[in-house]
Amino acid sequence: MALRNLSDEEKIVRITKEFLQARITRLEQYDSPIDFLTFFDPNSPQFRHLQYLSDRIELEAGLRRSNEAQVMKSEHHLKHHLVGISGDYAEITFFERYEYVLKPVPEFKTSETTRYEVALDRVNGTWLLSDIITDSDFDDAFRDTDVDVKTFLDFNLQEQKSVLPAEYLGPNMAADMFPVFTPYDTEKAVAYAEKYALSYNPLFFSYKGLGGDCQNFASQCVWAGLGGKNTATAVDLKLPPMVRSGPRAWYQNNTTDHDPYGRWIAVQPFSDYILSGQVGDLGLVGTVTDGLANAATGDLIAISDGKRWFHIYFVVAHTGVQGMRTTKDLWVSAHTTDRNRQWLATLITSALPVRTIHIIGGVNDTGSGPLPVPGDTDIL
Repeated sequence: MALRNLSDEEKIVRITKEFLQARITRLEQYDSPIDFLTFFDPNSPQFRHLQYLSDRIELEAGLRRSNEAQVMKSEHHLKHHLVGISGDYAEITFFERYEYVLKPVPEFKTSETTRYEVALDRVNGTWLLSDIITDSDFDDAFRDTDVDVKTFLDFNLQEQKSVLPAEYLGPNMAADMFPVFTPYDTEKAVAYAEKYALSYNPLFFSYKGLGGDCQNFASQCVWAGLGGKNTATAVDLKLPPMVRSGPRAWYQNNTTDHDPYGRWIAVQPFSDYILSGQVGDLGLVGTVTDGLANAATGDLIAISDGKRWFHIYFVVAHTGVQGMRTTKDLWVSAHTTDRNRQWLATLITSALPVRTIHIIGGVNDTGSGPLPVPGDTDIL
């Protein structure tokens, strides 16, 4: 019996699935000779960006290889929604969930969820990828720039050593130094991060697809670690530890009504906010240091493209000795490519400038509003 011809829709789904599954094959078997350019339309005006995505896959595979991060077991799930076909052009949206366990860190199962918006052209009767937009902060930052990602692998991987500033007060800061001081509880912050790394707290507006949700998620983790009550009343009224007005404003709720300086939702303003804090100021108390040497559980890792701080990770676990830590000692969670417990050594090299944001606590605005009403319960 002759096989029936595939419809255009089936052909489009197949080539897109083949590309994404080839990506996973390359990551799990990084000696596989896969040429990703065969999936791409070389005449596409976005061909440079498609080459960048290919390089990103090669970079991650190279980082796994250099760190002996062999995949011990994994699950890969894809779902698609066909947007439309018009003549020789098509668009399709894919959703990918990738879960895996790595050697030499089998104690953590890592999970990632990624959204892809894919465009295709029919070239000589064959559908080829002409553009891919993902919700990755890296792709957003480097999409239209001339970045040779492969050179990151050749960069000296010696991590920067970082010295804490003289004004660092440590995790046991005395509460009586501030009017209403709340110490940062890393266990609460990590519990929140792991709960919402692959989902989105409905009490907060999501910036996924609107410039990225990475800092919004990181701020929520810090908020939880400072005792933020996960209820509609507390969030809507911007109760402490949020600061809902004034020059030290830092807040967010289920609308776009973020603080006017963008400190809650944008990486650069958040880092500047921590740096600008003075003893006794309202809001967050913390330190910012170059490199990863002092990074620990509950800290935030900001990533720069050399021009701006564009992405941030939340540290959910660490090993090693403070003052000597590297990417191999840190596991992170993040939005907008939603990641939970990912080994930082498989994500970045020191070719990208990084800095560590350490939260010590927060000084509450005692006039920020009434306490939650009786019966107001935490979001499960």
